[in-house]
Amino acid sequence: MNDIRLLERMLADNLSWHKARIKFVAAFLLALVAVKNVNLVELACAFAGRAKPDSHYKTLQRFFRFFDLPYAEIAECVAGLLGVAGPWTLTIDRTNWKFGKTDLNILMLAIVHQGIAYPLIWQVLPVTGNSHTVERIALLETFIELFGKERLGCLLGDREFIGRDFSALVAS
Repeated sequence: MNDIRLLERMLADNLSWHKARIKFVAAFLLALVAVKNVNLVELACAFAGRAKPDSHYKTLQRFFRFFDLPYAEIAECVAGLLGVAGPWTLTIDRTNWKFGKTDLNILMLAIVHQGIAYPLIWQVLPVTGNSHTVERIALLETFIELFGKERLGCLLGDREFIGRDFSALVAS
């Protein structure tokens, strides 16, 4: 119980959300760690409390359906909670997730700390397959707007991310 209260305090100190949303996100994060899966049915079973899993499932669905995540605020929160001094090692990758029956093709920029990549900025791509240079540049420009170019120490990525225009942005 103390763990969730500590997490709630940390989130409240770093996000400008109301208390109910903070409590939900804290419970959601603990469920993610426990289940190690993004399946909402499994997550609903891991929520603490007297409510039935069906109720938690509906709460999860409402959250993802109606709440527009403030991505910049979340990125700053993640970076702040990690407490890693720059310049940072970043990684860029593309991943495929399934949300219900919907396939999501996500381009993600993450900060690497102690062997774990923590997502900072991401974009759901409109089509399957590789990302385009314009999408990669937009992701990196968002990072630079939020944190400044001086925080970018090293950028790691697979060979699909090689490109003259993209490499020039990183190198300049």
